[in-house]
Amino acid sequence: MYHIHFELPSQPLTERQISILNFMDEYRQQNGYAPSIQEIGIGTGIASTSAVNYQINRLVTGG
Repeated sequence: MYHIHFELPSQPLTERQISILNFMDEYRQQNGYAPSIQEIGIGTGIASTSAVNYQINRLVTGG
């Protein structure tokens, strides 16, 4: 398993955001498609789908 280091131009990503991005990348490579919000939560240990959605929105708006 490998981990990708991402950084936004204005500020570094949080550990939670990095965890989400790594999970999404690994999932996509294994399955050929992106995971659902619920699958991301399960795979990263985030219980709330709202929290997952919030983090994804921050990643999208941040670049």
